[in-house]
Amino acid sequence: KKNTNIHTFLLKSSFNLIGNVALGGQSEWLKEHGASLRKAFEAGLQPLFKDTPIGKEAYRIMTEFADHAWEFARTRRNENPSAALSIVDRLLQNEHLSPEQRQDELMTIMFAGHETTANTLSWCLYELSRSTDIQDKLRHEVFHTLKSQKRTNPSQLSFSTLNKLKYLSAALRETMRLWPVVSNGTFRVISDNSKRTLNNNIEIPVGTAFQVPHWAFHRNKQIWGENADLFDIDRYHKKWNHDAFMPFSKPPRDCLGRHFAMASMRVTLVQLLYYFKFSYPANAPPKKGKNWATLQPEDGLELHLETYTESKL
Repeated sequence: KKNTNIHTFLLKSSFNLIGNVALGGQSEWLKEHGASLRKAFEAGLQPLFKDTPIGKEAYRIMTEFADHAWEFARTRRNENPSAALSIVDRLLQNEHLSPEQRQDELMTIMFAGHETTANTLSWCLYELSRSTDIQDKLRHEVFHTLKSQKRTNPSQLSFSTLNKLKYLSAALRETMRLWPVVSNGTFRVISDNSKRTLNNNIEIPVGTAFQVPHWAFHRNKQIWGENADLFDIDRYHKKWNHDAFMPFSKPPRDCLGRHFAMASMRVTLVQLLYYFKFSYPANAPPKKGKNWATLQPEDGLELHLETYTESKL
């Protein structure tokens, strides 16, 4: 067995993934400066830090990356005009964005595209490491799917196949219910078209700013039952409230990257379950969450990793 901070690993791997997707290829700048850019997000995305020395340095690094991204896209397009459009390509094509808005959009994509995914996967592995029977159920589903499709490793499975993995998808949804990474929820303002009367007949005036805390909704026992604080992947197929489940918020202002997030989490989780078994250290206390921009495991997540050596098929 090997003790590994799986949260650190997932942050790095998710960041590399979104970097490749956003730019449309591997970037030497990101390989060299990626750690600095991820650290810059801690201060650079906080408005209160903007004018501090730390905030200014963070903004400098983010601007340097943005300049690199634009040049990377132009060079890539010149070398191969028929290459598939990347996220950066689409940002450059949007003439309605100012240079500042374009950079802000890129930074939001880079931050949200890796931090939320890494944190959700970390919480999922935390729960699976404490429930080996559920972990085995997911692993059996993966191996059964590989055998039925005559595949030798999970990299050969299509996105549509991964989307049909019943238990794996239920585990991810239950993780997002129990550990919503945007636990504070999103800010909204009551408009003329909003539903303004609550169940207790209290009317909210137009223009009122409010926040919907996902944590409170997702763990409410009146909605989810007395075991609302427990990890139960069968919940999705027994008692699931779609209206109260909002890890990606709700339309029309829901997360634009929700489909990419689900696809990348399925791909990563299948690979990890195929190659490793996870267990939570016996003497370790239950993990607590640290809530900043997203809800992450406090002090990382140390898990025992054991190479899965049994016959795969």
